[in-house]
Amino acid sequence: MGAPVTGELQVTYGRDVGGRPGSHEYVTKHRYDFTLWPKITPEAWTGARNEGNSSDPLTHLKNIDFGLRAIAHHLGETTR
Repeated sequence: MGAPVTGELQVTYGRDVGGRPGSHEYVTKHRYDFTLWPKITPEAWTGARNEGNSSDPLTHLKNIDFGLRAIAHHLGETTR
């Protein structure tokens, strides 16, 4: 929260050598860009909808089937 949308993280750390703490220091840098996040996030999918006679029970069953397929699709996308 509050971090810039793009930036660089820098970590400095040391290592004990011969009993002397921090005698070797290392710096690791990593650039990040959160503007790319929406491009790799899966888009929601509502599933197909059967356009048939609304009084026909088969139309309702087909729409339920399409809805369940959409749910299965969304669950599958969560593992990406």
